[in-house]
Amino acid sequence: MRTISGPRNRVVLVQLGLLLLLGAAWLISASTPLAEQWPWAQDVLPHATSTLGHLATVHQAWLLPVGAVLAVLAALLGIALLISQVPSAPSTRALRVTDEQDHLLGTVQPEVIERALVDVAEETAGVQSATVRIGGAASAPWVQAEVAVSEEAEAGWAAEAVRRRLAEDLATVLGTSPQRVDLLVRLRSGGAPSSARLDSPAREASVPA
Repeated sequence: MRTISGPRNRVVLVQLGLLLLLGAAWLISASTPLAEQWPWAQDVLPHATSTLGHLATVHQAWLLPVGAVLAVLAALLGIALLISQVPSAPSTRALRVTDEQDHLLGTVQPEVIERALVDVAEETAGVQSATVRIGGAASAPWVQAEVAVSEEAEAGWAAEAVRRRLAEDLATVLGTSPQRVDLLVRLRSGGAPSSARLDSPAREASVPA
């Protein structure tokens, strides 16, 4: 099982990048006349002659406790991020199918659609086996699929065919195209298996009429 953790990882990287940018701006301020223009900030801003030891001595009253708190928070954040990378089954819930006026037409269990999509994927030439997971709301679903393709088959064509059929069939059932179709392709052969992951928005997986 896999979860889509890319957006969460990007948020963490953006936050770390902002912190590094702020730290760099603080150091660069030593070569600017900010301390002269803002006398009230002289105790916080570094000076051109400042060294790390001098800065640590000047700000030791708050630097040590703040550094300890930040270290603990960074450790907890790192542990939480590592735990979030552990593969797990995406949460599933009944999909509510509504009409254009948002009137409920019925509900369907994701497992039912998943079994149908597995059959669709395995009908593709060269595909030996497949697993499919769907998630999200009925108005914004996403698909995760894994297929084993014969080594003698055209892997690229089979991957695109599977991805296209999954997107089209799910759109037929729910009335809306999936936001993403994440496809993991494994080459099935007598030797060690190899794999490649193909992630693409649904609009790339659909074929215009």
